Amino acid sequence: MILFDSGSFHSFISYACAAMLRVSVCALGLRLLGSTPTSTSVVASELCVGCPIIVNEKRYKVNLICLPLVDIDIILGMNWLSANRIFIDCANRR
Repeated sequence: MILFDSGSFHSFISYACAAMLRVSVCALGLRLLGSTPTSTSVVASELCVGCPIIVNEKRYKVNLICLPLVDIDIILGMNWLSANRIFIDCANRR
């Protein structure tokens, strides 16, 4: 499941999804303290660079910070949404 989160600057991937997609994980180079959608505090220190995703039949590559997420595979934050000029039309569910 992919969550579009306009309240998050960064984009994230669950460790389980990264393993399932067999994408390479590398060191982030720093420790990032944050909270998950369930308000659990976590420290992130790993990153998937250039992870391929398809949204609305279009291919993208995105850098995703690894988190121990449950029930959510990927969170796309404002860094990715704005860089790719993504428009979310909630009224029409598009």
